[in-house]
Amino acid sequence: MPKSFEQLTAEHLEWTSATFPKGTSKGALLHAKREIDEVISDIDNNAGGWAKSIEYADILGCIIDSAHREGISMLEVLNAFDYKLQINKGRNWKDNEDGSYRHIKSDEEIRQGEIQALYKQKTALLDEHGLYGGGYEVNMQHDAINKRLEELGVHE
Repeated sequence: MPKSFEQLTAEHLEWTSATFPKGTSKGALLHAKREIDEVISDIDNNAGGWAKSIEYADILGCIIDSAHREGISMLEVLNAFDYKLQINKGRNWKDNEDGSYRHIKSDEEIRQGEIQALYKQKTALLDEHGLYGGGYEVNMQHDAINKRLEELGVHE
């Protein structure tokens, strides 16, 4: 009888924790990127199904390890997967020229992305120049960011 997903996950995490005690969640995802490149190569070279299945399994193992190292259980990942699926089902999608796809962002998503980018710029200015440093040009950049945030409806 095949092992359950829970059994495989527990065995995998026991093995990765013992084998890679200095591993990190980021390191596991970097490994996943390399495994993804291998699958893409297999697809491009029309490799057989079992070879690709093994590479997909490597990717899944890396994701499981990374989530675990972040303190995220597989139950949480599966619940988040279901949640995200419901969101994605309500979105409009666009095909990209390379065979991938992306969702068409709503005006609110675009607005939130711009707000986030502005706050990153503002933080970078403060980190680099402090609250009162940087001179005229930095103050002008800071004022422009604040003005755009106000235009987007953000009032500090």
